[in-house]
Amino acid sequence: FDLDLPEAMEIRRRFFQETRRRTSMAQSVFQWDWIDAVRKASRGPCLFVGEGVLCYFEEPRVKELFHQLAKNFPGCLMAFDTFTRTALDYSNRCEPIRNMSGRMVWSIDDIREINNWSPGYQVVESIAPWDAPEYAVYHRRLPWPLRLAHFVYPPSRRMYRVDLVRLA
Repeated sequence: FDLDLPEAMEIRRRFFQETRRRTSMAQSVFQWDWIDAVRKASRGPCLFVGEGVLCYFEEPRVKELFHQLAKNFPGCLMAFDTFTRTALDYSNRCEPIRNMSGRMVWSIDDIREINNWSPGYQVVESIAPWDAPEYAVYHRRLPWPLRLAHFVYPPSRRMYRVDLVRLA
């Protein structure tokens, strides 16, 4: 299932055809009727991916989404990217994000905080993409101040992460 806002879905449909294995849904993730369609089609564990989306919602909305996923798909996995507060503030000041109508608002400095959101939540893994060997080329493309920060202050490498959380 590919879920996105109508204007974004219109663009995606130019590149991806619907098939019996690919269903596009043009709506907000917070319009919960998509859950029924996914539940009907699901026969096992589910993996949900939120790429570049959760940072645009306030934390209560992120928690609401996680709650709905845990309630409707117990034990599912949610993969998503996160920023620390410092990285989010920096990103909001940079082009092209600075000129976008939407602002990134949700950040989390310590991903393990999610373990405290609900007794069944468990952070499975959290990695900084540029720490993976296959991202060495990408790291060289970062602006030099960010590369320097990664060298001088290694914790800055964890300011952007890809996380995997089990929701039960």
